[in-house]
Amino acid sequence: MWVPLAEATPDDDVLHQPGVDPAWSEHHYFFFADASGVAGGCRVAWRVGDGVSKGMLFCFLPGGVGIWQEDGGDDRLAVGPLSLSGKSLGEWRVRFEGDVLVLPDGLALSGLRDASGDMTTTSLSLDLRFRPVSPAVEASPGDDAVALVKRIAPRRFEQAGRYDGTARVGAETISWSGWGTRDHSWGSRGAEGLREWKWCALPLDDAFCAGAGHVSLDDGEIRSGWLAEGGRLVDVGAASVEYAFDDTGAVPASARLTWTTADGTRRAEGRVVTPLGMRVVEHGRPVLAVEALAYWQVDDGPAGYGIIEYIRAL
Repeated sequence: MWVPLAEATPDDDVLHQPGVDPAWSEHHYFFFADASGVAGGCRVAWRVGDGVSKGMLFCFLPGGVGIWQEDGGDDRLAVGPLSLSGKSLGEWRVRFEGDVLVLPDGLALSGLRDASGDMTTTSLSLDLRFRPVSPAVEASPGDDAVALVKRIAPRRFEQAGRYDGTARVGAETISWSGWGTRDHSWGSRGAEGLREWKWCALPLDDAFCAGAGHVSLDDGEIRSGWLAEGGRLVDVGAASVEYAFDDTGAVPASARLTWTTADGTRRAEGRVVTPLGMRVVEHGRPVLAVEALAYWQVDDGPAGYGIIEYIRAL
């Protein structure tokens, strides 16, 4: 079923009072891409049942995919060398100073390919500033979709923006200039009945930012999509997400998106540049999670880097 999106409010972008359910959690996620094609993402998550924060970072580098994970403390905006700070629906900073494990093949940990090449480590330093260029959007389900949305993503918004700052990979320094997204979610969620999760983000420039998703469940489906032009939301009446897969049959190779608006249909095609795939446990259920750097081309010209994400229950 189609679930429209609406603007979130500044009151939503705060640290929320935890619920009593052990499954209650709060997540802050950031994706950032430099114009050179170096890109990455990070997340700080805290769940009542765990009692500690969990930090994760990945980075698409010229020599492979860098990953870092660490648990500890109860700060919902920082874990170890990773820290997030900012103002409600305003500017945010992403800082990291530590070592990352570099995989020559981003699918080496997924079991889908034989690991080839030696894993190495490298130092990574990030000091990036996020400045929003689009409204923050979240699901605004009708009565027929409330229960499904609440189960999978009780409250979640995403927002596109510009990133600038400095990154240092080993001895190389990058003056960062590019685009990306952030999202913030909270509430009690479960993976019961989840079959597939498809989500794409296209933070291409301040004139065009968009996203679309399709979640398949045992007892239904959720489709959503949003589009912002010049910092304003466009009314989207429908959106579709179609994936083509690589030779493993489990990792996206490309995606095609459409948005239906009052002015017609907009289309975009994304090509996976580098995938990162891992087998993880999400909300008590094993899944294959793929986060892929993609290069997007919109029908009328805008192009740039974004994300193609795929989660499949195992």
